[in-house]
Amino acid sequence: MLIKSIYHSPHASYGLCKELGFTHVNIPLWTFTNVEQAIISADQARAIGLHCIITPGKDDLSDLKEFFYKALYCPSCIAYLWDEPNLKGIPAKKIKDQTAWFHDQGILTMTVLSPIRSYWGYEDCVDFMGFDYYKEFNLWRKLKLFAKVKEFKDNSPSQFFAVPAVKPGQIQKQFNFWRKWLGMKSFYWYQFFPTQERPRWHDKDVDADESLQAELKKANES
Repeated sequence: MLIKSIYHSPHASYGLCKELGFTHVNIPLWTFTNVEQAIISADQARAIGLHCIITPGKDDLSDLKEFFYKALYCPSCIAYLWDEPNLKGIPAKKIKDQTAWFHDQGILTMTVLSPIRSYWGYEDCVDFMGFDYYKEFNLWRKLKLFAKVKEFKDNSPSQFFAVPAVKPGQIQKQFNFWRKWLGMKSFYWYQFFPTQERPRWHDKDVDADESLQAELKKANES
């Protein structure tokens, strides 16, 4: 399965996400009052041909399990387990155990590893493994990241995706690195809204920036 997605796209922009060539939208459970509202949002996405990536709001994943218990008719959805577990000290075995639970329900899992900690030990814990990287690229950083990700990929059975930053004017540059250097075909861009991280990546939401929309659409069509 190819993943072409973007974090935190609001349900009002699902139509735009479809137009831009995204295959999945993010359903972050912590932004909903209850799981039933999240299911309604997921239904709205699926009604226009989008799949969903469901992110939990609770550390014990109880809301994630509740979502899939009540929405088992949604086999195209992916359960996003803990984000950056290697940074947060979440053991790979804990992720593997949860993946086994979701597999028993017929549900695929994913997570994303942080580049500032070792990837070692997480080779076989989810179906889809992502790698984020938000710094400006130079040759040394490209070489270092390439070596780290390639070694992991060579020893892992997971499917892989990149998590680049949504930076105006740099979408194609980032896309080219992940695609040409590391052969990535799936992308999960971060994120639909401007962030408060330093430096600010952009000052408009994706739905308010036509040039950014054009960049993302081009990447999705490549």
